Amino acid sequence: MNKDRAYHHQSLSEWIHRKNSSHYSPIAPSYQPALLKIEMEGLKHDMQITSGASSCGQRKTKNISPDTPLRDRALCNFEYVLNYNPRRIPAALTEVKCSCLRPSPSLRGRYAVECEPLRYQVRVLLFDDMCNTYSEQIETIALACIPVLQASASSNGEPLEMQPIEADIPMI
Repeated sequence: MNKDRAYHHQSLSEWIHRKNSSHYSPIAPSYQPALLKIEMEGLKHDMQITSGASSCGQRKTKNISPDTPLRDRALCNFEYVLNYNPRRIPAALTEVKCSCLRPSPSLRGRYAVECEPLRYQVRVLLFDDMCNTYSEQIETIALACIPVLQASASSNGEPLEMQPIEADIPMI
């Protein structure tokens, strides 16, 4: 029985740490060119994985088609950044950083819109300095950069009124 348990622990550890040509992290962008920089330079914390979306106020491409990558169609420009901690499982998490405070003026319309990160909480295992013990922790990472109405603002200076939407509350 202990042999089976050790095998399961080893299998789980190998699965968690597995890296291959398409996934260096359990949360990885589907934007494949991002992987090239990691392959060339290795894993480093706060490393900017992509570039080119940082020019605020400009459209990246004139023609948008269904084949245009989501990153190039986004209203809020963003870059993928690596959140890396070798004492954490998973060690590598990909997150985004908003490149601009606001979408391009030509895309905003009449509302005061700004770009904000959409954050998620992820459970991780964090080892102590000697890697002898670990504890479960919660880390907050940004998975998207989304356009939102600016708090307490409108195009004509009056506060915006939000309309409530009726929704069933899930029972747990």
